[in-house]
Amino acid sequence: MDGRVSCWGDDYDGLLAEQDLSEPTLIDKLAGAVGLALGDNHLCMIDSRGTVRCLGRNTSGELGNDAVSESADPLVVEGADHIIQIAAGSANSCGRTAGATLVCWGTAVGRDVPEPAAAGEVEGLENVVDVAAGVVFNCALTAEGEVYCWGSNDSGQIGNGTFGGVQTLPTKVLFPPDAYL
Repeated sequence: MDGRVSCWGDDYDGLLAEQDLSEPTLIDKLAGAVGLALGDNHLCMIDSRGTVRCLGRNTSGELGNDAVSESADPLVVEGADHIIQIAAGSANSCGRTAGATLVCWGTAVGRDVPEPAAAGEVEGLENVVDVAAGVVFNCALTAEGEVYCWGSNDSGQIGNGTFGGVQTLPTKVLFPPDAYL
């Protein structure tokens, strides 16, 4: 992998390129990427040092810079260090660290703080081996095979047997006894 990124499709805000993206186009500002995650209106990348940079809309803090103004330039996400995997949802982003913890920013941050929030470690999660982000919710898989989710539960996406509300902190998904991952 050489760290070059090409993008295509509707760049309706013009935040990625100043030209037509009707076909794959090399995006110089994303050079050096070793990981990439695309949210609804933002993009985050990891470089070879584990530093995260995000660009795009920022109405809910999804760029991780503790502000709500958009940026066409990739901004460093302070507090998201040594990241080896990244996930981006609609207004939320998370990074898995080399130490098997999670750092999230924007909405659905997995800690009891006002949102949108700057990057910070998700409370109560250890041994994380995978992370996924959805529409204002996140889920993590641990080395023990347990799945935890937090954030919006409008459609029952937290997996705790309920619909509605918001689950601020990670909640163990209630799988049937004979289910396995």
